[in-house]
Amino acid sequence: MSETLKVSNGDLFIDPVTGRFALIDGPEKAGQDVAECLMTLVKQSNRSGAVFPRNYGSELATIGTSAPTLYGGAIGKPLVAAKVQEAISRLQSAQGSDPNITDNERITAIQQLLVEQTGQADFVYYLQLGLASGDLAEVTSLTPTALDHQFPLTGGLVDPPSDS
Repeated sequence: MSETLKVSNGDLFIDPVTGRFALIDGPEKAGQDVAECLMTLVKQSNRSGAVFPRNYGSELATIGTSAPTLYGGAIGKPLVAAKVQEAISRLQSAQGSDPNITDNERITAIQQLLVEQTGQADFVYYLQLGLASGDLAEVTSLTPTALDHQFPLTGGLVDPPSDS
């Protein structure tokens, strides 16, 4: 079984009962792994401007603020969805070479991806992933998030957005 420290709102989560850092596994860990992947820029630059590509992370922050408004905003939602799908694909590749991963955290498919544009370059989204164990992991941005900022994400089980 694979475990990791639980993160909540960008900070390590301390269990209020035990006073210790909380460990998570299974679908909750899978959701947190996805949230971390989406917050990590796939290409990092050092101070001299050299780019170091890696096979992990997303390109959401590289979209910028003008691309979503192209063609009257019609490009925004599909572009964000494509970048999320690419990031999940990279994460699945990384999981393939992880000897400690278990079926209750191995991503097999994107079951649902909903993206809504709330401003010129602000989006909220809901992502539901199928796991090899048959369980589901869910990730959502809780507030409208500018593409060129890190995402305030939550991993694990959450209520899906309403259709209203």
